[in-house]
Amino acid sequence: MTLLSIRRKLENILSKYQKYLLGIAIMLSSLAVSISSGNGNVKLILQNYPIIIFFMVLISSFLVVLYIQINKRKIANLSNQRSVQGEK
Repeated sequence: MTLLSIRRKLENILSKYQKYLLGIAIMLSSLAVSISSGNGNVKLILQNYPIIIFFMVLISSFLVVLYIQINKRKIANLSNQRSVQGEK
């Protein structure tokens, strides 16, 4: 298997499951900043684990960027197909 074929497979898989990337990103961000309240106090649920919060937000940001990149590629591909069809 060549590097190019592996990349195409990965792009196909990511494109297929693109809609889940945004949902997972939203869930991770929500969990990272989730709060609890009691006795008049409001606190982060994961306040004792700042590194976990950091990585959850980092992964969430990565997934959003990945989602945007996949969208850009899809739009570019559709745009190229349309221009090729217009030339015929």
